[in-house]
Amino acid sequence: MADYHLARVNVTRGGYVRNESQRREEQRVCYELRLLGHPIREVARLASEELTWNVSEEVARRRIEAEGLQRVQPAEDALRSMELDRLDRYLLATEKIAYEAPDGPTKLAALDRALKVQERRSKLLGLDAPTRTDVTVTEADPRDGELAAMIRAEKARRNQEEAAV
Repeated sequence: MADYHLARVNVTRGGYVRNESQRREEQRVCYELRLLGHPIREVARLASEELTWNVSEEVARRRIEAEGLQRVQPAEDALRSMELDRLDRYLLATEKIAYEAPDGPTKLAALDRALKVQERRSKLLGLDAPTRTDVTVTEADPRDGELAAMIRAEKARRNQEEAAV
């Protein structure tokens, strides 16, 4: 167990102010305990035991969220950057094929592929506007179904009469 000493600086709402290294350690411990599957209440209790100072449930929740953002966001940005680089290479290759193609169908196929790459790139960057859908909601009266059934039955009866004549 690590030997930490909490700076005892009173604040207005009670508790103590943690210095930056204590916050980072608290964040790491809480996050790792949560990764092990402990509920927030248990994370707070175990972190308090390990760190030798009190960690409330709310503090544990905030530390877990902060650590998650710090760990996930850089990986997400790196993955997005790598995907954009890959799409740029594909786009250059399709444009080269389109310009050097000896016949029309090959040019058109390469240009079509380039447009698909550009669509994917736009989606990845969030450049496309969301799709708008107009929805109309009408309330159905239970009697409407009965009326429709009566109309179908009458049409069927008339068709049988006409077929018999």
